[in-house]
Amino acid sequence: MFFKKFFAATAILLISVPLARAQAPHSCEPFTVIGHAKRTMTFIDLGEPGTGPGDERIGKRVIYDENDREIGVLTWVVKTITNPTEDEAGVGHFSGHFEFPDGSISYLGILRTNYHAHETQAASFDKSQENAILGGTGMFTGAEGTIESRPEADRKRMIYSIDIHCD
Repeated sequence: MFFKKFFAATAILLISVPLARAQAPHSCEPFTVIGHAKRTMTFIDLGEPGTGPGDERIGKRVIYDENDREIGVLTWVVKTITNPTEDEAGVGHFSGHFEFPDGSISYLGILRTNYHAHETQAASFDKSQENAILGGTGMFTGAEGTIESRPEADRKRMIYSIDIHCD
């Protein structure tokens, strides 16, 4: 009798633990995810040495749910279009891609910033921005909407509000 209860309890635990681990999106409805400041970054200097049009900044960051559980990955590329000056922010074309277990979401926008492509500053943590969702895969097939990214006051986390709907 003891072993039956023990094995039953163990089976329930083994089934419930993975379910409690992560709360990835379960449908194509608006949701929020979080990115911590830690990320990997690669810089590609094209053309003349130093920051200039065409240079790229490629990044990757683990994405968490609101309970700080890992649920996916965000990768992005920022292509420098114009350099910042003393009077004006530079312009970069931004493309991002969220990858979740049941599908992915791609989005695109324009980044106005005072950083140079080769600098290590996390420019995306400087201010809020809103980008257009281009589409998705899996449960996000036919996705439309916007993604607003905004830094917390201490700049340790970026909050991504994904206002999405699918056809």
